[in-house]
Amino acid sequence: MKMHLLNQKEEKLFQRKEVNFKVDFEKVTPSKEELRKSISEHLKLDPELVKIEKADQKFGERSANVSALVYDNKEIMKKVEVRNKRIKKEVKKEEKKE
Repeated sequence: MKMHLLNQKEEKLFQRKEVNFKVDFEKVTPSKEELRKSISEHLKLDPELVKIEKADQKFGERSANVSALVYDNKEIMKKVEVRNKRIKKEVKKEEKKE
């Protein structure tokens, strides 16, 4: 699997970086866990600090555009990500009620 860093944006408020990669692969589309490990190796970071946001792939292509968030530390990641999960659950509950 080959990886090319497309861009990297610093988000100081959340103490994280938003990174975009183009990933070329040979066989099957890599899982989020495989992408997470590859990105952490490429950036020389702990895999637990990387969260894959999305992986876009066109049908039949052997490449994908991957968006990920890279946090400065685990504590910040837990605070931000848990909050996002709670908000998503609340929105889903409200949609079901309506």
